[in-house]
Amino acid sequence: MDSYYRDLSPLSPTEKANFNFDNPEALDYPLLSRDLGLLSAGHPVTIPVYDFATHARQATTEHIEPTIFIIVEGLFALYWPEINTLYSLRIFIDTDDTTCLNRRIARDAAERGRSARTIHTQYIEHVRPMYDRFIKPTSHNADLHLDGNSLISKQTRGIVQWIGNNLPKY
Repeated sequence: MDSYYRDLSPLSPTEKANFNFDNPEALDYPLLSRDLGLLSAGHPVTIPVYDFATHARQATTEHIEPTIFIIVEGLFALYWPEINTLYSLRIFIDTDDTTCLNRRIARDAAERGRSARTIHTQYIEHVRPMYDRFIKPTSHNADLHLDGNSLISKQTRGIVQWIGNNLPKY
């Protein structure tokens, strides 16, 4: 879903710095919905490439071919009812607050060149309140709930087990 953040290139640096990326309005939902609909109908799509350092879409795009499995990952993957109907399996991964903040500091410092202080401020002012308001309530849309503190191998086993138990029997 990161590819579908709105292009903020027209905004000033201050406006970009204060933009709330953890609000569903930060994403170009009409484009996301259209592309997921096309993919689920077997049609290829061309998606934007988003640059988090500049808060803008790049001139390049990415071509995606439909396949048997399409993984949609992101904060708002379970937010919109219209795209929820396209999914065969909806997974919600819940992680404690401290782990979330530590992972975000590590990622944003390394990948986005941000300071720990600005990351922490953004987390307190935007990330956590928006999680409580918009993301956590979507957990009821999930078919499977995973503990984000568990080893990835345990989470993978849970997904494989769910698929094995829920595939149509021929």
